[in-house]
Amino acid sequence: MLRLLRFIQGYVLFEATGGFPERFLNLCKINNINLWNVRNDGVKVVGFTTLKEFDWLEIPAQNSGMKISVVKMNGLKTLVLRHKWRFGIVLGLAVISVFIWQMSGRVWSVESVAVNGVKLENFTERVYACGIKKGMKIKDIDYIEVETQLLFNYSDVRWISVNILGTKVKVEYTLLKEQSQSDDTEKFTNLVAKKSGTVTLVQCYRGTSLIKKNVYVPKGTLLISGIVSNGDLSESLVHASGKVFAKTENEKNFKIRRKTQSVAVCEVENLYCLNLFEFIIPLGRREKNIAFAETLVYLQGNGNTIPIGVNRLDYIYFSNEETEFSQKECKFLLLVDCVKEKRREYNGAELKSIDYSVNTEGDKVCLTQNIICIENIAEEKVGSVE
Repeated sequence: MLRLLRFIQGYVLFEATGGFPERFLNLCKINNINLWNVRNDGVKVVGFTTLKEFDWLEIPAQNSGMKISVVKMNGLKTLVLRHKWRFGIVLGLAVISVFIWQMSGRVWSVESVAVNGVKLENFTERVYACGIKKGMKIKDIDYIEVETQLLFNYSDVRWISVNILGTKVKVEYTLLKEQSQSDDTEKFTNLVAKKSGTVTLVQCYRGTSLIKKNVYVPKGTLLISGIVSNGDLSESLVHASGKVFAKTENEKNFKIRRKTQSVAVCEVENLYCLNLFEFIIPLGRREKNIAFAETLVYLQGNGNTIPIGVNRLDYIYFSNEETEFSQKECKFLLLVDCVKEKRREYNGAELKSIDYSVNTEGDKVCLTQNIICIENIAEEKVGSVE
């Protein structure tokens, strides 16, 4: 503590030569001049005193015939004067210190974590809507109010906790456990035909089969019933399951115009903006009523996102163009749609034949697809007892 006080006041290492050293030291003591670490070899005196008391040494030195000289000066005042040309560095350090002190009490990032692993979409945006935003003071966060609003907005949330980890707000939540799907397997259901066709194979796993092989069944026909007869002549309602394969004929039409209006990108302009805690500073003129794509780049530190970065806005200008396809191009595009439809609708089916026919209707090109295949036509329907 004494060293700190001397550093703040400033101190001097001095040297006194010639004259009478003992008389000099006695006069310093009589005049209450504080000296420490004094060394006297009979010829000269070396010691320390404060900057203020150094000026008082002149009278004892004159009365003892000694000459005072400064060996070294030290202390806060001396340090400031020595580095006064580095004022910019000192000011920068002061600004950074104030900035860190201010920002340490604000929210830098918001993170939402699902404790049970089941996440909710746009949950972080709901947290923002409840009043927690980047850049706000942490002490202004009303934890109870935020948790209450989130529980009110999400009825399937069982538990929510808002925690502060340094400058990060971490919102943890747990969803209600989903009902077991085992209850669905106990429901009374039937299997009906979702398409018309000729039955080729019946695989009844549970329930009562009502159709036979090589029988034509129209759409909606009951194939496997969930009503099962017991040995004591009673009946039980079960969850019917099984597969019924049938030979089906499927026809679908695809159309395309030879002349179409298309939108093409003709120009893209970039605009950069500084993002300081969600406060946007455009580095240029912002366009209005023009579509744009936004790219956000934030600073990263120790695995955390610092809400200081750059936003890039890509303004996209479009132009309308008329495109005219030839007959071959139209047919190719329609065939591509047919292939996509076949992969989506007949995945797992046994294809027997595929026929295509193309005709023109005015400015449209039409393609008719005929597919004969063997597929599972059984569809589950909830049963009812009348």
